[in-house]
Amino acid sequence: MTAKPARRKRQFKVFFYDPYCKGCEICTEMCPEGVLRIGSRLGPLGYFLAEVANEEACNGCRFCEVACPDLAITVVEVEE
Repeated sequence: MTAKPARRKRQFKVFFYDPYCKGCEICTEMCPEGVLRIGSRLGPLGYFLAEVANEEACNGCRFCEVACPDLAITVVEVEE
C-alpha cells in the first residue's frame, strides 16, 4: 500500500480597503471561523474598522467578501 502525500492546508489572506469600510459588522457576523472583528482603529469616515483577528483560521469561503455591502473586503489564496 502506497502512502498518500500529505495535503497542505490552503492559506488565505484577507485585505480591507479602509476608505470603504463603515464598521457595519456584517463581515464579522458572516464569518463561520471567527477570523474578523471590529477593531479600535478609526477609518477616514470616522467608523471603527473591521480587521483580521485570526487569519490562520480563514478557510477561504469568502462569505465576508460577498456580504460586504461596500466591497471593502478581498480574500485571496496565498501561494507558497
